[in-house]
Amino acid sequence: VVRVDDDDDSEESPEGAQPSRCAYVPAAWEARWAAQIAEYASDDPEWPQGCAAMRADSGAVRRWLEWIRADKEAALVNPPRTKRRRWWQEASWRPWTTTTTTASAEAPAEGALPFPTDVFSRFDGAGCASADPIEPLVGHLRDPRFHCVGDDRDTIQVMFSTEYLVLASAAGIARRNAVSSSSSQNYFFDAGASVVFDNCWWGCTKWFVDEYERRGIRFDRLFLWEARTDVDHAKYWRTVPADLKPRITYVNAPLEADATDPRAEHLWTHVRAVARPEDFVAVKLDIDNHDIECAIVRELLRDDSLVALVDEFFWEHHVHGSPLKKTRVDFYDTKGIGWGDQVPDRASPDSSLVDSYFLFAELRRRGIRAHGWI
Repeated sequence: VVRVDDDDDSEESPEGAQPSRCAYVPAAWEARWAAQIAEYASDDPEWPQGCAAMRADSGAVRRWLEWIRADKEAALVNPPRTKRRRWWQEASWRPWTTTTTTASAEAPAEGALPFPTDVFSRFDGAGCASADPIEPLVGHLRDPRFHCVGDDRDTIQVMFSTEYLVLASAAGIARRNAVSSSSSQNYFFDAGASVVFDNCWWGCTKWFVDEYERRGIRFDRLFLWEARTDVDHAKYWRTVPADLKPRITYVNAPLEADATDPRAEHLWTHVRAVARPEDFVAVKLDIDNHDIECAIVRELLRDDSLVALVDEFFWEHHVHGSPLKKTRVDFYDTKGIGWGDQVPDRASPDSSLVDSYFLFAELRRRGIRAHGWI
């Protein structure tokens, strides 16, 4: 978790010291979408008003993706673990082009690429060493091209794209931390880790390992949960790099929402057991169970001490009002893939796209880099 101190950049953080967090500053673009999302949200498969608004914002969409590409190229720290490029990584699946932008940009810290403040939201303010960008909460909270913008808008490559995400980096954390701790650790908690470690275009654990290592963050421990009963454990572990195996705990059991049941697997019990405020903690939540997921998120928001442990949070929130409920994308013999019956009854709490906007914004206001996941 980020810590700031205005007095001394080299001081070790005192034992038990609590971090201060930067304030969340949504871009004006995000604020406009948040004010109008109740009007745009629709179960109409065409998502007419939302797509019309996103097409009107297509210039901002282009600059969003261009900046991320440029930032990745400028800030590359380590090569990925991928031995060969997969089909979804090829440039032919990425239809945008890189051009020079003249948009207003935040004055960067040393080594940081300026970002357009009319496009990106940010963590900023008196408690920060420098501004730290994050993708805006707009559209359906996935790749902004999907369903609405560009010739490839209804392809599975764009549907499962992660190109829109702005993750934390070691350099960014260092810019926001004036107090360092030589004993801090990096943890990743993957709730819904899949039955394979790599070779999946929907974002396996390996994607997080590679993307964070590109940004200079190497996980000391990884805790993974998968509820499916068809895991081929021998095959799974054969795909895990040798240096990662001692750092991974893979639990083939479902997560539960009730933390009082000692027999149940509970996400936050594990986070509380190992993480400290000075550590970096990233969490992915995607177990395809709306009620349990929302209970997990609500527990996080209720507990300030837990908020102090979590830095980055990825969540696929299945809701009404999003074009992801039923898309125009066909995959093999399945027509119009989407969330389908993973979307709860309309009477369920936290079941609309409007609720998504509130929950993600609230997580960010509490200092957590929260992202819509695929």
